[in-house]
Amino acid sequence: MRLTHPLGPGEWRVSQRFGENPAYYQPLGYAGHEGVDFACSVGTPVYAAHDGLAVHMPYSSGYGRYLRIENMEGQTTYAHLSAYTVKDNTFVRAGERVALSGATGTVTGPHLHFGVRPKPFRWNNGYKGFVDPEPYLEEIMSKLGVHYQGPPELGAESTELVRNSKIRYIKGIDPDNWHVPASEMFPSQRVIARLWIGGDGVEIDYLLRGAAGADAYHARLKSRYERVKAQGCWGILGPNEPHAWNQDELSQHAAFWKRWAALVGPMGLRPFILSAGVGWPDYPQVAAYKEAIVVAMGFGGGVELHEYGAPSVMDGDGHWTLRYRKFVQLLGLKPDIIIGECGIDGGVIPWEDAGWAGQRRRKGWLDWRDWDYPPQYGLGQGNMNEERYWRQLSAYDDELCKDDYVLAATPFVTCPNADWKTFDVPGSLIRRFVAKHAQVVAPQPVLPSTDPLTLAAIASGKVGQMQDKIRWWTEEGVRRLERGEDALAIFRDLVDRDKGLLYHAERRAKELGL
Repeated sequence: MRLTHPLGPGEWRVSQRFGENPAYYQPLGYAGHEGVDFACSVGTPVYAAHDGLAVHMPYSSGYGRYLRIENMEGQTTYAHLSAYTVKDNTFVRAGERVALSGATGTVTGPHLHFGVRPKPFRWNNGYKGFVDPEPYLEEIMSKLGVHYQGPPELGAESTELVRNSKIRYIKGIDPDNWHVPASEMFPSQRVIARLWIGGDGVEIDYLLRGAAGADAYHARLKSRYERVKAQGCWGILGPNEPHAWNQDELSQHAAFWKRWAALVGPMGLRPFILSAGVGWPDYPQVAAYKEAIVVAMGFGGGVELHEYGAPSVMDGDGHWTLRYRKFVQLLGLKPDIIIGECGIDGGVIPWEDAGWAGQRRRKGWLDWRDWDYPPQYGLGQGNMNEERYWRQLSAYDDELCKDDYVLAATPFVTCPNADWKTFDVPGSLIRRFVAKHAQVVAPQPVLPSTDPLTLAAIASGKVGQMQDKIRWWTEEGVRRLERGEDALAIFRDLVDRDKGLLYHAERRAKELGL
């Protein structure tokens, strides 16, 4: 869902972002602020962010005078308006002026509240279907972020490239030990913190104690949580890659995560739970975590998963990478997901199996430079190098961009310690991330109907063709219903096309001065 900015270029600033001030919004039924606020003077022109049907909504004590625009892709809300500039229940096009900003309803000053609900609405996402509008205000070209194991340094290439880019998410190990606060290190990014306490083996002991273990784990780290929050971190991770090997362990793990999310969420840190290693949790275990995930979602958090492949990033037939799709299918929810580790890791290879016996055991992508790869992603047969690794990562990223509930993927790892040097994501590779984020696709006009024959009829002026098309699809919808098949999508689109015809007729009448 591509959106144009509702205020366009001009004198405005962001005064409140999505998810902020949870204490104020939770009594209203939201995990935090359900949109983005743009401070601007009363009377600033407000423009439609997309094509659709504009509806004047009943005056609200909260939103004041507000407008909604809806089409088949989603719905946008424009609140605290001083006046409408379009009639109720009329079709508008992206960029068309629809209102004037104001200070109606509950406000602390003049501003435009802008909300986005993509379809299908995710009513149980903690925001009644609303999502962060900012990523939708331009085409999301990439979801790649950066994962810092060692501390980033101001002035270093791997830091400065990110600071001045459209990359949105950073995963940092122990950001409370960085030499400047997270908000200063990455002022335009969202930093998700993982706090190391001595290794995965130390952490697993807390998980095996269930809710009591979560209390103890939280008590141990509470002062550090307070510190990373004060330093500007956005999200928080718990124990790394814990795996439940039996039903009793599974029950304890689920109780731990549910309690931990309930403890860190009120501190203003979004909890992303599980931090599950590649191939985990096992498919039959997914449902056991549902209650814990719902708690995390209630505080604006979600789930962190790790996905690796080998010899290529997307090897594994969906069991290693893109596994998150099966996860959400089994869960029955679509929480926000962070892929906190990804890339190539030879750890997924069954080296003892006959097909791999005798092969040198490899780890990160730099360990595969002597491997003979088949033609892939526009490259011929050859060995691993940065270009090949980038193309594999980019293809994986393209898949992530298809799923709006995936927030980011942070390939492992930048500033690695000695044990992880073969996984190194250096500045030269980050430069490719930055370039992909910066790509711009020329916006294409999205008409109320996107059916090719309808558009052709509009372009040629032969609207009779469109009427014939509407009649044919009406008959087809009836035939499907008679066969006992689902025809809802057809009839929804028919309504869209019918309104689209009226929309173009109205616009043509205006052009002719009628």
